[in-house]
Amino acid sequence: MVSKKSRHGEHWIEVGRNTFQLVYNVINVIAILAASAGLIFAYREELQWGLMAIAVAVLCFAILHFYKQNLQEKGQALSNPHLWIDEDQMLVRIYKDRRVVRHQYRFRALRKVDRYLFKFFWSGTGEAGVVCEAAPNDALASIPDPNNIPKWRRYVLLFAEPLTKRATKQISLTYELLDENHRAYPYQEVSYAHVAGCSKLGLRLQFWSPLLPDKVYVTKYSSTRELLTREEIPLAGEEENSREYFVEVEPERGAKYHIEWETLA
Repeated sequence: MVSKKSRHGEHWIEVGRNTFQLVYNVINVIAILAASAGLIFAYREELQWGLMAIAVAVLCFAILHFYKQNLQEKGQALSNPHLWIDEDQMLVRIYKDRRVVRHQYRFRALRKVDRYLFKFFWSGTGEAGVVCEAAPNDALASIPDPNNIPKWRRYVLLFAEPLTKRATKQISLTYELLDENHRAYPYQEVSYAHVAGCSKLGLRLQFWSPLLPDKVYVTKYSSTRELLTREEIPLAGEEENSREYFVEVEPERGAKYHIEWETLA
């Protein structure tokens, strides 16, 4: 069940996006009409009106150029603007020389959508692979990083059947992350800036000897990396060679979450 707060947020995200696109289209039309009027006035030798019309056209085209160079690029950072995550059940297994991260998503389409774009950063020294469990004919493919940063991995999951508005879909993505030289950072980051939003994150961490933690935290950062909150995650279970932690989070739009730990080793 999706909370009223989530539905309210989705509604205003969609309204804001549609309003912005409408304003952009209106300015575009005004620019074209003003430029045309300026040429007509100039042809009729009505220079005063012609100059005024051309000035309006130049101003409109300047606004459109600013949008193209700045606002549109920022909007493209939202890779999946029409996908909402109702729930993300995230499991992180930490071993001495590898890490396994599994996301079990329940997607919901805000509009018709046929793919899911995602990326992740791996600080370890070994290979990083992705295993996808979805519909039989869904296709997972890697995407070259435009900035040529080796640590970043980018993928696209193409849906065999496009999701229509309000339709849901469950998929599972597992990251197999090797760390042969034990250089991986002692944290795991999760963010939902690449989708319209997320209603619920269920986070389970499992540690195996010798990397048993002393304390585990979930730290929330702003989009500019400003530390907002830091809370300790309670111990959910313990055996001789392993420890398990669990916490549920209602993710805040635009925030980044670090799951951080301090090991005894």
